[in-house]
Amino acid sequence: MNFKCTLSDLYEFDEKTGLIDAGFFTVETQHGYKKIEGINITAKNSKKYIIETEYGKCLETSPDHLLFKNTWISVKNLSINNKIKTKDGFEKITKIELLNDIEDLYDIQVDEVQEFFANEIVSHNSTFVELPKILYYGKLDKFKKDEISNRLNKNGYIRGEDEISPDTIITIERKFSPSDLRVEKNNDDIGKAGITDYQTYIDLEVTGLPYHIFSNIISLSINDFKSFISMTPHDKRVIIDKLFAMEIINKMNELVKKDLRDVKTNMDLFDREILTLKNNIDIAVKELQKLKDQVAQDNSEKIIELSKQLQLYKPKLEEGYKRKKEYENKRDEITKSYNIFQQQRMKIQHEITHLENQIKLYDQEKCPTCATPFNDSRFDLIKGRLHENINSKRDELLSVNSDENKYTLALEKIKQGLVTINNFIIQVQTTYNTIDAEMKKLKIDKPQEFLSIQNIISENTINLTNKGDDKVKFDEEYKYLAILEQLYSDAGVKKKILESYLPTLNKEIAFTLNELHFPYNLTFNSDFEPDLYHLGLEISVDTLSTGEKKSVDLAVLVSIIRMLKRKYPQLNIFMLDEVLSSLDNDKIYDILGLLKNVSRELNMNIFVIHQAALPIEYFDYKVEIEKNAGFSDIQFTNLTLNSE
Repeated sequence: MNFKCTLSDLYEFDEKTGLIDAGFFTVETQHGYKKIEGINITAKNSKKYIIETEYGKCLETSPDHLLFKNTWISVKNLSINNKIKTKDGFEKITKIELLNDIEDLYDIQVDEVQEFFANEIVSHNSTFVELPKILYYGKLDKFKKDEISNRLNKNGYIRGEDEISPDTIITIERKFSPSDLRVEKNNDDIGKAGITDYQTYIDLEVTGLPYHIFSNIISLSINDFKSFISMTPHDKRVIIDKLFAMEIINKMNELVKKDLRDVKTNMDLFDREILTLKNNIDIAVKELQKLKDQVAQDNSEKIIELSKQLQLYKPKLEEGYKRKKEYENKRDEITKSYNIFQQQRMKIQHEITHLENQIKLYDQEKCPTCATPFNDSRFDLIKGRLHENINSKRDELLSVNSDENKYTLALEKIKQGLVTINNFIIQVQTTYNTIDAEMKKLKIDKPQEFLSIQNIISENTINLTNKGDDKVKFDEEYKYLAILEQLYSDAGVKKKILESYLPTLNKEIAFTLNELHFPYNLTFNSDFEPDLYHLGLEISVDTLSTGEKKSVDLAVLVSIIRMLKRKYPQLNIFMLDEVLSSLDNDKIYDILGLLKNVSRELNMNIFVIHQAALPIEYFDYKVEIEKNAGFSDIQFTNLTLNSE
């Protein structure tokens, strides 16, 4: 299905799906439809030109974008009547104008041909596969920093912006030879915030990955390949960890081992400190007991005499407190009765006041209930009863008031009794405390020595408790780290990961060896040791010739690449340097046939580096490189066009 869209729409689609970078889309070029390897913003907040040709083709692009006019030339260097290449041939430019608009501009990277039709105008694509590594880390695999720069003038420069959140833009600017790195956060140098290690800031805050993990994900390098069937144990571990992405497990294991050593050191230190504290406590306890025995022996008779006196005063003191309690209870009872008495008196007084108010109304010839006037003689009877009631209440009040003296006298008597009892208690308590203090003084005849020893015991006991609690924490941490160490070891999770890959890997190896017409069967066990069989009999890998070993290694390598391609669809380059040396012609044809099938099967670019001529029918391109005046001249020959 063919469709047209803007690069900005394509970029937004890739941001949401990732399908563009995964290689699922193609673009029309002069050489047919080619895969789009990636899309990105190549000019942020850029000015833009509009170009129109004599036959109505129109393109809006950045000033530095390259169009084809005999050679690639930037748009800002073009002018009206210049001819540029289009889908229909060369056409004159009839309009070229710098617009006032400022916006982000996009470009794509195209497989093989590095160009595409943009609105039917031939446009150069951008190459940015390696740029993230240079921008973020300032290095590439197997290149020194000064080798990234131009070899002649030794200069190098790259600048990029990364939007790590909607409100945070990180700007990274690198220079090579001399090396320099600047990092800005929202246009402010992060050094102003006290950050001195800019690279660590990029690793933690921008990419979130160290270089070796970032590099293995976006650009898997296998040029340092070693023989799988004859490698040393060390090389085997390195290769396994790299091919199956287990370097992070090694790093975690190193950190766990370091933590284990630190915890073990702390545990040993705590053991020594705890032993010292226990010894100090034992010595202090013995010294304290010795001092106690000596003091007790010197004052034992006096202490016995004072103890007898205390025993005599103790019952008196208890009796005094008992009597005090009884008087307090009586006081509370009388106070309660007195309160009731006062309430009763207040009630009578209130009733007398009410009756007096009613009589006043009668005196004014008004009804005491509703205050209406009256002259009837029957109301005189009511008025008479009111006078009788008020006289009765006044007599009752006099009777109640006569009882008040009983309460006040009783309370005063109780108060005097409590004063007498309290004085008795104070006298007995003072004598008791004096005897008790004298006896304690005799028991601690040397108080300063006792205090010093007790302080030593207390301080050491507290320290011992704290050290013991810390030791328990370290013990738990040590057990946890020991489990992690076992988990991250070669016999732990790494072995489980390898075992999960091995059945698929062994099937792939068998399939690939069959494609190479190899007469042996090869499998790897859980320790990644090769088992080689021929006609059901196990044979030693040392008996294989150099060519046979190369064939086996290539088969293993191709099998691993097939597995990695499923996990990392963006993996699209396979470099083989001098793998065909020491092979006969038949084996070379078998291997080239295998590589051609793998290239089509996995949609990969396979580069075979070889000094001698090779049969061209297996290749799509021939790349010849020669040194010329300090620069590398590269010549590409499209063998498919020649064959047509």
